[in-house]
Amino acid sequence: MRLRKIGLLALLLAAITGALGVWQFQRLHWKQGLIADIAARAMTAPVDLPATLDDPVSWEFRRVRVRGHYESQTLWLNRPSPNEAKEPGSDLLAVLVREDGSKLVIDRGWVKLGTAHDAFPVTGEIERVGVVRVATQPNFFVPPNEPGAHRFFWVDPPAVVGGPTPPIWIALDPAQEQGPIASGGPRAADITNNHLQYLLTWFSLSAILLGIAVRDIVRS
Repeated sequence: MRLRKIGLLALLLAAITGALGVWQFQRLHWKQGLIADIAARAMTAPVDLPATLDDPVSWEFRRVRVRGHYESQTLWLNRPSPNEAKEPGSDLLAVLVREDGSKLVIDRGWVKLGTAHDAFPVTGEIERVGVVRVATQPNFFVPPNEPGAHRFFWVDPPAVVGGPTPPIWIALDPAQEQGPIASGGPRAADITNNHLQYLLTWFSLSAILLGIAVRDIVRS
């Protein structure tokens, strides 16, 4: 009788883990579609970013063109973004003052740790192309930003700009900047897709539990 109870419990757990595997299978297809949609948006011809955005979320990952001039201060986005050589570094943030006086946060790209602050000056009016990213609240493990030290751990546009601004930032296309800036900002490839791994884990557990259930029920 004891073995049968163990077998029934294993059967119940096998059904639960199997259902979780099915759920992850659905999530996998959803995430693949999302990444494909984002990649398609990022390949479209750039359009001028409007002065006001009624629905910022609908603009995410669209390629846009912006004009203005950079403010002089150097800002750092400390995110785990080593280059292909696995060297540590940070993203370089800038505040772009547009022709109408409004301000936007620009991710100019990745720079190697220890790069001198004066290695990437840009003066005068510029035009840049990049993709729109919508700012989101970080999780519990992300440290708080340090605006006074010009150091950020997540993009908080009002804090970066120091005043009102849309809840977006622009990740520049590669080769938009010169000098030590290696590439543009984060884009679709930065969206994690671990659902296949989760799917295999849940289905493996389900198969193991099903085997235990069958063995114990037969023995009982």
